[in-house]
Amino acid sequence: MQIPIRMTGDRIDEWVIIELQGALESSLGGDLSGKEIGTLSYTKEGAPVLIVGHHALFGKEVVLDKPLGVLVKKQQQQQQESQEQCAPAFDIVASVKRKIVFKSRPRPIVTQK
Repeated sequence: MQIPIRMTGDRIDEWVIIELQGALESSLGGDLSGKEIGTLSYTKEGAPVLIVGHHALFGKEVVLDKPLGVLVKKQQQQQQESQEQCAPAFDIVASVKRKIVFKSRPRPIVTQK
């Protein structure tokens, strides 16, 4: 069975994966889906910095060996032998060619009063 994959527009977005080592926990508990966890910025030298609460994580940007595609599943109606069947189809939403890796332990941010 062939599964059709199509582009929805004339160009697709490019996304970046953020890779964290360890577990990310909330002091309030519960699910972190859809919530802001921190602020991503870059130093003058171009190194990524992720600020999470009172901690700073320093990382590096890596180019992936093989690019990844982000797909969204669509249902496509087909008539086949007078029976209606749903065949899966996918739309390409974005491509991923780079990732930001944060390997080191978070450093506490200390402010002086």
